[in-house]
Amino acid sequence: MIRQQLKDIMQKLFPEEKIVIDYVPKEKQGDYSTNIAFRIAAQKKMQPYETAQEIASRIQDPMIKSISVHKPAFINFTINNNY
Repeated sequence: MIRQQLKDIMQKLFPEEKIVIDYVPKEKQGDYSTNIAFRIAAQKKMQPYETAQEIASRIQDPMIKSISVHKPAFINFTINNNY
């Protein structure tokens, strides 16, 4: 359910893209992750890490406690405890 909600949030930003939301390994920061920045960076001919930062800055939802960007270009989501 949460994965689908995150996917829906990302799909609003990138309606033409296939969005994949994965679980983050326990030793990493966050609950879920996406690698959409790699595809967007390739399309825009930009650096993936910078693209991930730009994307992360555009995401806002009460379900998300925090968003972090990890090299090379993963966007990790930490979910609020209420969800």
